[in-house]
Amino acid sequence: MAGQHAALPSEPSWVHEVRYVHSHEAVDVRAKSPHGHLLRVRFGSLHVYLLTGKQNVQKFFRSSRSFNFENLVILVTQRILGMPPADVEKLSEDNSGRGATPLGEFGERGRVWQKIVDISHANFYNKESLRSLSDRWISEFAKNIEALSSRSGDEWTEVRIYEFVRGPMLFASVVTIMGPRFLEECPTVEKDLWAFDRAFLTLLVGAPRFLCRRGWDARNRLLAAIRRWLARSWEEFDWQDEKAKTLEWEENFGHKIVREREQTLAAYGLSLDGRAAFEFGLLWASVINSIPATGWMLIQILRNPDLYRRVREEIRAADIVATDESTGKTHVDLTKFDSLPLLLSVYMECLRLYMTIIVTRTLRTDLEIDGYTLRAGNNIITPSCLAHYSENAWSTPDHPASTFWAERFLHKAGETDEKELSKKDPGDFFPYGGGLNICPGRHRGKAEILSAVVMLLAVFEFDFVGYVDGKGRPTTKGPEHFNIEEHGCRGVTQPHCDVVVRMRRAG
Repeated sequence: MAGQHAALPSEPSWVHEVRYVHSHEAVDVRAKSPHGHLLRVRFGSLHVYLLTGKQNVQKFFRSSRSFNFENLVILVTQRILGMPPADVEKLSEDNSGRGATPLGEFGERGRVWQKIVDISHANFYNKESLRSLSDRWISEFAKNIEALSSRSGDEWTEVRIYEFVRGPMLFASVVTIMGPRFLEECPTVEKDLWAFDRAFLTLLVGAPRFLCRRGWDARNRLLAAIRRWLARSWEEFDWQDEKAKTLEWEENFGHKIVREREQTLAAYGLSLDGRAAFEFGLLWASVINSIPATGWMLIQILRNPDLYRRVREEIRAADIVATDESTGKTHVDLTKFDSLPLLLSVYMECLRLYMTIIVTRTLRTDLEIDGYTLRAGNNIITPSCLAHYSENAWSTPDHPASTFWAERFLHKAGETDEKELSKKDPGDFFPYGGGLNICPGRHRGKAEILSAVVMLLAVFEFDFVGYVDGKGRPTTKGPEHFNIEEHGCRGVTQPHCDVVVRMRRAG
């Protein structure tokens, strides 16, 4: 059936396209369609292929050279992050992709996308660089938690756990990636980032300012602060000091990934405003998934006394958290995460349930999938929730796919009662995307999420009290009332409730 593109008719247009691919209605339409796991839908004037099914998703990720991902990055930086049109035009000159071999044309400025990706890989994939980055984040997070918990000493204190952990994680990430000078230029970063995040989808569809005033204002304050910080960092960093250029971290640009990106983007010709929009994306990406994922893990663990006990015993047995008595600093041994199968299963189950992304690519060339030829120039989307909530892939008699089950990613190891992590098919589970454009910061994010959870559970004792809703009001509706259809495609969803606990320093 190859080449029968004309035989793949469009389904009806959908005004609320984001909701459409995240709803059971999308599943129903697909089930009734004679085209199985492949639909062609129209969003206004755009033709989009909606792709589902394990085998199709696997081929989709294996065919990365057939896709353009940079168009989406440019759209986000322009429409949401405020990049000026002149800088957008410069970035659009490079159509060569991110890999070592050019896939298209690029201008005299060279290949900027490949250079940016190489910088990310060198800092986020290299074990030594990742360990240095994670150690600094852990140190900052431990300092922030200590500042909050020291007020109550060893007495029981009642807190909302997500509210408690959110600020310390955000400030640890900001200082680790951007450095302390950024906080001097943007003291309202916590308030503004969350206001911007709540408005993300509204900004994405191009809503005017009067319909999204808080989101627009938060974005503009963040952009202005990033511009001031970058200008100051360029001026105050000693570019003549060869030793300074080799530092993993310093107080002006923060982590060297920012300094390296700045040098690359400036050499490519991007203005200060354009670079500010680009670094805005780095700032947002460094917190927007890791913090709510940590919140969901803590909520699910602390609401269940038996799960809390078993996870805590696993952490203690692994001896993964240690405190230096001479300095008081907390250390997490990242090499021991593999000895925490139950905690890792909880981590992946929270990503399965609460990570909602639509992997989007533009076809560079024609591609044959499921017996049909998908034409170059059109977009392909594959929503994670349709795979992650598939009853065929995930359901058991006692644990439907739509429910949280801490041991879903575990299986028995041989004849013993011990359990180990089971591998899942990448066509069924892809919280980080896939292919050549898989999230480059996934290892850093995972290290931060797991470090935050093990530190809190090792250093403190917790006693579950109850739930509050998003406005802080007592409620009986816990995480089992989460409804994926009420959330948009913007990464890990913010918890709709919080767990109230009593906590004190462990004896």
